[in-house]
Amino acid sequence: MGMVSETVAAAPGAVFEQVVRARVARAGSPGRPRLDPAEGGSGQSPRRQVRLPRVLSDEVDRLAAAQGRDASSVMRDAIAEYVQAWMAKDGVSQ
Repeated sequence: MGMVSETVAAAPGAVFEQVVRARVARAGSPGRPRLDPAEGGSGQSPRRQVRLPRVLSDEVDRLAAAQGRDASSVMRDAIAEYVQAWMAKDGVSQ
């Protein structure tokens, strides 16, 4: 039968299921971790979309690469700092 064992040939669905279960067990819960673990439970983190000028987008990418991070985490940190600064300046309670 060549490279395929008789067990795999006899029950390919069962083998696939075993492989999937093993990977899920190793990885823990499927999907990305929540951005705010304090929220608990399941579900997706809120998502926002923004358009940037090409120059700013390229700068974000360069900064992220220099810091060994992804662009999303750089933008999250920048937005958090901006919002906190303006809320403190304007006396907005959190």
